[in-house]
Amino acid sequence: DKKIKIAFVCRFISSEDEPFFVKTIVKHLNKTQFEVILYAEERSPNERTEQFKHLFDTWVDIGEMNESEIAEHIYQAQVDIAADPGSGHAGGHYLGVMARQPTPIQVTFSPMTLGLESIHYRFTDSVLDPIDAPIKGAETLLYLPDTLLCYTPPLENVSIQLRATSEGICFVSFNQ
Repeated sequence: DKKIKIAFVCRFISSEDEPFFVKTIVKHLNKTQFEVILYAEERSPNERTEQFKHLFDTWVDIGEMNESEIAEHIYQAQVDIAADPGSGHAGGHYLGVMARQPTPIQVTFSPMTLGLESIHYRFTDSVLDPIDAPIKGAETLLYLPDTLLCYTPPLENVSIQLRATSEGICFVSFNQ
């Protein structure tokens, strides 16, 4: 029995929040059925990098590759499913790799359509995309039972400093 090869194509593991959405998914895949590969650009490895490396069967540093080379590498590795972890159209995305369709099946965890015919499926939930609403986008929707968001918080302590404001509501972002 051949394992199904899944490749996640990500940006920087050391400085993005995107990997924390992938971690729970990868952690719970049955490793007797799936071989999981991470294609990621890693400029400055750190503790976060090490937290993620052990989750994957193979780690491919794509920092020196262009999108055509990445797609060719995925194709030559005979990957069955390529997954966009949800970076969508944000800066540093690898949608150009997905547009080249290096695998027979391509999926995204993006909360919105990416508009690419080459991405076949988009994981979602009934809050983001009500089941009885008209489908918007190129992808076939795959509904998860509870929520699309499977966030695993970082292990390191995050220093948070709150300050009172007389201005009223204070909006906070935990982005780095």
